[in-house]
Amino acid sequence: MPGRIQSLERGAAVLSLLGAASPDLSLAEVADALGLARPTAHGLLATLVHVGFVAQDEHTRRYRLGPGLTSLQQHGVDRHDLRSTATSWCDSLAARTWAEVLVCVRVGDAAEVVHHVFRPDGSEQRLRVGERLPLHATAVGRALLAASTGGRHALVGPLTDPAAHGGDPADAFDLVIPSLPGHGFSIPLTTTGLTIPRHAELFAELMTGVLGYHEAPLVSIDFNHDSHSSTVDLAATKVLGGRLARVAAWYDNEWGFSCRMGDVAALLGKL
Repeated sequence: MPGRIQSLERGAAVLSLLGAASPDLSLAEVADALGLARPTAHGLLATLVHVGFVAQDEHTRRYRLGPGLTSLQQHGVDRHDLRSTATSWCDSLAARTWAEVLVCVRVGDAAEVVHHVFRPDGSEQRLRVGERLPLHATAVGRALLAASTGGRHALVGPLTDPAAHGGDPADAFDLVIPSLPGHGFSIPLTTTGLTIPRHAELFAELMTGVLGYHEAPLVSIDFNHDSHSSTVDLAATKVLGGRLARVAAWYDNEWGFSCRMGDVAALLGKL
């Protein structure tokens, strides 16, 4: 029997490390964590970037998992099983919303429709199964990007400047908040003097200094002397029955309240 191939083992170790890391990692951090020389780590990362399994931020030069891994996984999706599982949910959703429902899987830079439920309004419609929709310019494509590994990083540009990515300038989002994984929103600016950058700064201050979120399996003692007023537990937050959202959050009541009182005192001191 031939022995194990060291380069493949090391490449798998890099992927495992990036999959468990948050935020993105630098070359030095990858090399140190795996006990590799930096030229060796750089060669592995460059190869993985080339095949799409790893992505490198063009500004920070840090690394994260790339969309190629997601594409590999989705090629293994049994579309018949997906349709049969989704049918009852899609029929119910179409009846409640009076809108068409599409079930799609990501194929490269497109979202392929694998199941389509017509709008229940009796209008003339065509079956869209097999149609491929651009990820950057459609709602379902943006949802797939936001939910994919590394997708939220790739999503900001097409949302804020769709014209640069082959889309319609009228579809541009006024404001995108990428600090929450897979989350963002668009909002009109109605307050005089409030610019988009300032709006983003205010929202970032709210989400980092007052509210928070986490994905790790933490418990109450982990929030001792946590200054946030509330920290949403993403793993325990669920939608029940398609109609009820259960949001779970942690907080240190006394400490969080004291911090907010300090914020108010500081604000009053500026008046």
